[in-house]
Amino acid sequence: MTQRIYLFNPDNDLALAHGGGHYIAPPFAQKMQNDLCTLPMWYTEPGSLVLVSDEAMREWVDSTSERLGFTIKGITPDSLAKANDASFCPWGWSGTIKKRLIKRGVKAHLLPSDAAMEQVRLLAHRRNSIAMHHFIQERTSLPLSPVPVEYDDFNEVLDFATKHPGSYIKMPWSGSGQGVYHAIEPGTIEFERWCKGALKRQESLLCEVGLDRILDFALEFKCENGKAELLGYSVFESDFHSQYNSGIVGSKQHLYDIIASKYPPLHDIIPSVIEAVSHIYAANYEGFLGVDMLLYNDGGTTKLNPCVEVNLRATMGLVTCIVGEHILPKGSVGRFKIEYSKSGFHTSQENRIYLTPILPDTKYCAYIDLG
Repeated sequence: MTQRIYLFNPDNDLALAHGGGHYIAPPFAQKMQNDLCTLPMWYTEPGSLVLVSDEAMREWVDSTSERLGFTIKGITPDSLAKANDASFCPWGWSGTIKKRLIKRGVKAHLLPSDAAMEQVRLLAHRRNSIAMHHFIQERTSLPLSPVPVEYDDFNEVLDFATKHPGSYIKMPWSGSGQGVYHAIEPGTIEFERWCKGALKRQESLLCEVGLDRILDFALEFKCENGKAELLGYSVFESDFHSQYNSGIVGSKQHLYDIIASKYPPLHDIIPSVIEAVSHIYAANYEGFLGVDMLLYNDGGTTKLNPCVEVNLRATMGLVTCIVGEHILPKGSVGRFKIEYSKSGFHTSQENRIYLTPILPDTKYCAYIDLG
């Protein structure tokens, strides 16, 4: 049986935006990758391996796995060349992660083709969120949010942002709140520079009307053999610029109930979202993806944005929904957070579960606060 090797590459969105296979992550992203490299162990299949940065991380994975009754082991980069019969499951696929693995000695035939990598990049383009909107709209009579618009000319972008104060202007390739401009004052030099720079690099921009946010949530999927499997839900908080802050950890039913309590038609819309993901993504992609959605207030009525964006990769929401369903004690609820500290962390925090190790040089960690 082919063994699966999971790995954490949080710079994948930036690598896709860069294009090609030669993206070099900035130092902070490299440090985050090293410190949080154990995160995939929480959603891997039994018997899998997790690629970690060094022996200390490997020992942490092995000991934690044994303590919890998992059958997961850590593997360090110098052992990759010996993986003659393995399949690789990165946080996200790009030409960059393929080249990194080959540089570590992984045989090219074990990895997706260059054509497959280009297909992933095309699917990750934000214009596919427009296709998601149209697909879902055609299958429901429920009122949904305005559909995003794609422009390749700055004057069209400026006109949209001027007509819709508080709109969001998004680069085609970006994620987790990166590459997003909240256009409160679109007439500024800063706005013009940002838009023209983005247009020069990525050729178009997606424009979305700003909405009176009630709840951020996502549907988490695994695409395999041409079909999309709904794994669960994530409910999270994001900041003013739509960057991920934290997420609720609980059972699948608990998270569903949170969303449905604010939006009872949820059960009617989910089949259409599953069908849309199968049709638009799963036919040409294998791996995890998350569909970010939004409940918003429109004149006293709660409405749905069925696709804020699609993250064509694993997500923090995937981690929280799997941990909440399979690892947290039954009935427990917590809050998941990624935190940065220059001075390190104390492991004696009450009611806190660390999902990544705390070592002398740790600057980033992932944890759940219970209660």
